[in-house]
Amino acid sequence: MDTSKFNGIGRGRGRRLNNVVSNSPSSHTYNNGVDNEELSFDKLSLNDNKENFSQSVREFSNNRVKIIEDGDISMAVQRVNYIPDDNAEDYQLHVNSGINFDNYDNVQVHVTGRNIPEAITSIEDFQIPEFLRLNIKSSDYKKLTPVQKYTIPMINSDRDLMACAQTGSGKTMAFLVPIIKNISENPDTSSSGKNSPKCLIVVPTRELCRQIFTVAHRLCKDSSVKCSYSYGGVEMRTSMMKLYKCDILVSTPGRLVANLESAAISLDKIRYLVLDEADRLLQNEKFMESIKLVYEKSKLVGVDKFHVSMFSATFPAEIQQLGESLLSDHLFVAVGLVGAANTDIKQTVLQVNSHDKLNASLEYLTNNKTGKTLVFVQAKRFADFLGIRLIDLNLLATTIHGDRDQAARESALNDFKSGRVNFLVATDVASRGLDIPKVDTVINIDMPEDMDVYIHRIGRTGRCGNPGLSVSFFDEEKDIALAPRLVKILNESGQECPDWLHSLCSGYRPFEHGRNRKDYRQNVESSTFVEKKKFMNASDEQDDFF
Repeated sequence: MDTSKFNGIGRGRGRRLNNVVSNSPSSHTYNNGVDNEELSFDKLSLNDNKENFSQSVREFSNNRVKIIEDGDISMAVQRVNYIPDDNAEDYQLHVNSGINFDNYDNVQVHVTGRNIPEAITSIEDFQIPEFLRLNIKSSDYKKLTPVQKYTIPMINSDRDLMACAQTGSGKTMAFLVPIIKNISENPDTSSSGKNSPKCLIVVPTRELCRQIFTVAHRLCKDSSVKCSYSYGGVEMRTSMMKLYKCDILVSTPGRLVANLESAAISLDKIRYLVLDEADRLLQNEKFMESIKLVYEKSKLVGVDKFHVSMFSATFPAEIQQLGESLLSDHLFVAVGLVGAANTDIKQTVLQVNSHDKLNASLEYLTNNKTGKTLVFVQAKRFADFLGIRLIDLNLLATTIHGDRDQAARESALNDFKSGRVNFLVATDVASRGLDIPKVDTVINIDMPEDMDVYIHRIGRTGRCGNPGLSVSFFDEEKDIALAPRLVKILNESGQECPDWLHSLCSGYRPFEHGRNRKDYRQNVESSTFVEKKKFMNASDEQDDFF
């Protein structure tokens, strides 16, 4: 197997050790593992006097490498120096409406709450500035979707809301259009010198942060409204400079906390808080700590009220209750069934045991080489392994997961979006919100831990009225606990459910099988598996949230 063809793909851990090559007893060379740039530096010794040692460390740091051990160096780590090109064409690529787009008009919308603003039928019904109208037109948005028709006037009326709509139905535009309109019509004339965003948009992943910024930046063209972003893996100084006098800030929770605690931003002018993929955010304890900090910091600067909007394709009942604690006199918008799969996606479930998964996946992928295919797996290491195998079979493939540095992650995603590669092997960092053009098929080699994640995963295809296909490998021994919900999802979206899957549901007993089995003994809080699941999720959340 020729792994040299898989340039730049690998886990961040361990690579840092492997890329430090000793050339002589007195020198080391550091290879950064992505662009093969080598940085040479003199080996430091405890025999050096303190002043020379400190000077060497400073010089070494300026060369973008950080000393880990004092004295005799055994390991070095590359400092983050990645600066995204905000004008790169790949970032601008997005899904255009498909043949089933008009079917959105037939979807039922349910709204609960008092004093519900009247829905609009077209963007012409909504008085927006000329720059925004032109930018919407140039972005090929021709017609409002149901979630846009209902939530745009709600946000424009400064109402708190929680909105649930299927994947690929235009939720990003639903909150950006009224917010940009209101900010542009009420410009800030003060000169406090602070970085005081009027709108915070919080998202769970770096890639989604970048995507929403790109859409917002495009909609704000030729206006005074400034958009910015803040997420991990980007060179810090550049990231801080982008905060200067921004009106709309898109951020991951970790960077938001860092910016608040360091006073890099102030909330003295905050008017809007948007939680995109809100259920994913609300499930995370670290996010709840960050949102608490937002409320505390805003009150310290005299802001007692700002308008909160929450959007997602899935909203479990318990998460709805948690989210309501952050809302005031809110409206709830349900487009179609809450937590249902996109009906434009043809869902196929194949019975494959764990021992046969690799061969089955390679056989399926090699027999379906045309079009774009997004492949989901659970483990980062397996993502790289499968990616290497695909390239070894002369398929154009790359990977994205939390252990790849941000430059490699964005490069992989852009290669897939642009069509330079047509296979992307991913963990769940790519499961939510990403708008990737012309994804024909989503394959779940590993089923997710939670069926809400399944809905988001397969929702990377079948977007904006385009038809899509999902293929899921179901391992009876490992995945049986998912069977009842999977059958329900298939039935609700009018899909064919295989007989063997129905049979599994009829004989399924939760305490005997599967990943979510429960320990029914008294005074036992959780099973070993649940503890393992928490640990695994914590690791994924750390990758996503910072």
